[in-house]
Amino acid sequence: WQESGARKIVCEVANLAVLKRLYGEARSIGLVAEMISDAGHTEIPPGTITVLGIGPGLKAEIDSITSDLSLLK
Repeated sequence: WQESGARKIVCEVANLAVLKRLYGEARSIGLVAEMISDAGHTEIPPGTITVLGIGPGLKAEIDSITSDLSLLK
């Protein structure tokens, strides 16, 4: 994927509970997933979970848990 690129899509969720649920769903179907905590160098307190990265993985598998999310505006 480093040579040919990969999709990078940014979606938004309502709250941390949704982010954690998506993390659990991704892991339960065998996808690579990681929750990222902010370092706190700006206005966000250190340790705040701000991102869930999912993949690389098959498009259909990732879409199965993310397809109803809105794109980040």
